[in-house]
Amino acid sequence: MKRVVGGTTSDDAVNVYRAIARVSPGGMGKVPELDVNDANSIARIRKQNLTLTDIFRMSSRYDTISSEWVKNFPVTFDIGLPFLVRELHATSDINTAVVDTYLRILSQVPDTFVARKLGIGKAKEISLQARRVLKAGGMKTAGGRKAVKRMDTALQRSDHHCNPGTTADLTASAMAILLLNGYRP
Repeated sequence: MKRVVGGTTSDDAVNVYRAIARVSPGGMGKVPELDVNDANSIARIRKQNLTLTDIFRMSSRYDTISSEWVKNFPVTFDIGLPFLVRELHATSDINTAVVDTYLRILSQVPDTFVARKLGIGKAKEISLQARRVLKAGGMKTAGGRKAVKRMDTALQRSDHHCNPGTTADLTASAMAILLLNGYRP
C-alpha cells in the first residue's frame, strides 16, 4: 500500500480531488488546508507538486483515513481485521462479526468524520457508547442487540444526526482484506 501511495503524482492528487467533488459527499465539513471543496486547493496541489502522500501526511493529524495511508493501515490490520477474524470464528455469522467489528473500531478510535462535523468531544462520546454496547454483548446477546438498536436510533435522531462514516470505511477496509485473503461467506 505504501508503494502505491508513495508512487502517486500531483496529477493523481488532482484527480482524487475532482472525483470527490464530482461525488459531492455531504457533511464533510471544512479542513484547515487543502479542503476538497476549496477551488484553490487544486491550484496549490499543482503549484507545489503535492502527491497523495503529501496530502495524506498533512491531513493525518485530523483524519483517520489519511493516517491509515501514511502509517500503513494500523487500524485495519491491528484492530479491525484481527477482531473480524476472531468474531467470524466465534460466531460463524458474518453480520454479527461485521457489526461488532464496526463497534470495536469505533470504541477504540473516535470517528474523525463525526469530529469534523460535531467536534472531538462528540466523537469520543460515541466511542464510549460503542464500548458500552460491546460490554453489553454487542450482536451476540439479546441485551447487546437492544443496546445496538438504541445506539443506532440515537445516532440517527434528526436533532443531531451522527454518521460515524470513517468507522464504516475502516470496517470496509478490514472486510476487503478478509476477502482478499480468501474468505467467502
